[in-house]
Amino acid sequence: MMSACSSGSSEDAGSDPVDIGPPPPVVELPPVAEPPGSSEPPPATEPPGSSEPPPPPEPPPPPPPPVPECAARSGPRPNFVILLTDDQERRLTDASYTPAITQRLVDGGLSFDKAYVTTSLCCPSRTSILSGQYAHNHRVLSNDKPRGGYPVAGAAEAASVAVSLNRAGYETAFIGKYINQYPSYTEWPAPVSVPPGWTHWFAAVDVFPKTGPYNQFNYNMARTDATSSFFGSQAADYFGDVITRDAAAYFESVCAPFLAFVSYVSPHGPATPAPRHAAATVAPPLRAPAYNEADMSDKPRWIRDLPLLTDEQQAQLQQFNENRARSMLGVDESVEQLLGILDRRGIGANTYVFFLSDNGLHMGEHRLSGIKDTPYEEAIGIPFFARGPSIAPGRRSDALVLNIDLAPTILDLAGIADGAASMDGRSLKPLLLGEPVSWRTDFLVEHFANNPDSINKVNRNPFALEYAALHRGHEVLVDYAYGDSEYYDLAADPSQSDNRAATMDAAAQQAMRQRLQDLMRCAGDACRAGP
Repeated sequence: MMSACSSGSSEDAGSDPVDIGPPPPVVELPPVAEPPGSSEPPPATEPPGSSEPPPPPEPPPPPPPPVPECAARSGPRPNFVILLTDDQERRLTDASYTPAITQRLVDGGLSFDKAYVTTSLCCPSRTSILSGQYAHNHRVLSNDKPRGGYPVAGAAEAASVAVSLNRAGYETAFIGKYINQYPSYTEWPAPVSVPPGWTHWFAAVDVFPKTGPYNQFNYNMARTDATSSFFGSQAADYFGDVITRDAAAYFESVCAPFLAFVSYVSPHGPATPAPRHAAATVAPPLRAPAYNEADMSDKPRWIRDLPLLTDEQQAQLQQFNENRARSMLGVDESVEQLLGILDRRGIGANTYVFFLSDNGLHMGEHRLSGIKDTPYEEAIGIPFFARGPSIAPGRRSDALVLNIDLAPTILDLAGIADGAASMDGRSLKPLLLGEPVSWRTDFLVEHFANNPDSINKVNRNPFALEYAALHRGHEVLVDYAYGDSEYYDLAADPSQSDNRAATMDAAAQQAMRQRLQDLMRCAGDACRAGP
């Protein structure tokens, strides 16, 4: 359903070995044209010796009021903007290269410090974001056939939050990465279609190996009228800029109420920065404590015998991480531009903005690089920020928040009941507004389909990444399909370096395992109910 991940062979560069390649060349952008009237001569100055001081500068004009016809249509109902990145772990947000995100969303809104995805793989996660369901209910289990990708997303598309909002009179826009294998598993050119619920459509075609947006150049975009356009290799064709221009035009003209889903490729591998940022100086995150973990003897079989990262591999990772940070510079500029338009039009104060990623990424932790489909914190932990009406700025929350919570939150804030009953997530509204609420203490992480490239990379059991995990408070229990288990106490061992499954209290383990089994079968209310 929702935004793209790429095929198990291409898009899963997040799970594939990283091929850095040379950084893209710096492209000189053409000079900006002077605005009309800029060539007029400067105003006359006072003659020498004049005692008259120059007049003070005119104050800037106030922002224009909301467009009357839009205000008449919108009433009190809020707008919603979802800004989604790809493979961005929590650490890859820093004021040095994401100043707008930091100022407008972190300092200007609410940060969820314990936000997670329930399946750490693009397509299942993105489908969960817009359906509000665990993967075992929406059934998009992988990035590729036979259990994933666009051809199996029909039922999930019909249940998306966009369908519910559109039925209630909302304008709905999807702009950017959609789902891998859209519009076909193997054929391109192929007929394109607009999924139900979307009134504005500008989505990336992703038919591997013929086309895809992951290099940010040379890709196709499908449009609302079911046509497509090719974008090449010029600086103006950079994917992040192309979707920002489309979103900006939409924000300039849309009449509220609206939902806009803007989905970026960055910082997904190969992490191509915009040409103007190719040589930017960045300071990517410091290495995590579990980086190139020294002792893996207590880990499951699929990972236990991985060799230490070589100096060459570590140098490649460093270059890759710098380019990932550079690619976020363009996302940050986009956020500043788009939110600036909403504020200038006078509708920003009535717009909820959510920023999150579809999953995280391993950057050397536990000797894993470029892999995302694991149960570890680096893969399932995501940045998640929110701003909007009645959200006090500068707040932080340590509540366990999930990607499946976004869709029911939007419906609740919009006052729409349609579609909420089928969702597994909970509305974040009380957390957003600072209201007292009894919140979840555990959640399910599940992974059904094995990415062949990830399995080949670790050269282990074909069921290596088929697992279910229970997060309960600061405890994590993981059961793999082939029999191995992991147990970590995140309070004492946040880097997950000490697997204590073998010495865990048997009664406590059985209780957690029973709760895990219950969540693996849950739907709707049963998923939302606490233990």
